[in-house]
Amino acid sequence: MDPANMPANTWDGNHLKAALVRLGLTDVAAREFMENGVVSIQQLRMLTETALTRLIKQIHRDNNGGAGLQIPFMSQQYIQALKFWAQRQHTLGLPYDVDTFDIADAIYWIEKMQ
Repeated sequence: MDPANMPANTWDGNHLKAALVRLGLTDVAAREFMENGVVSIQQLRMLTETALTRLIKQIHRDNNGGAGLQIPFMSQQYIQALKFWAQRQHTLGLPYDVDTFDIADAIYWIEKMQ
């Protein structure tokens, strides 16, 4: 979905948010990705590894002035695998529908990243 055509509340029914929750993030932590402008798999795919790491650190540090949110270590690895998978699919010209990606896929792609 084109980010410019996304509804104002970009987390209700958002496919990337649903995938992040399947990968072990809380609803609130997944929404933080949306609130930081990462509202689609295409946007996640385009982040550099450094940018994704910085985003996760930012989410850990600050939750609207609060104490921050915890993203479990393995969930962070699963997000890296999701990004790697999306980039690989994109490079090969194959579809990368985030609705089909789950922890089993993440584990498979973590092994491929090694």
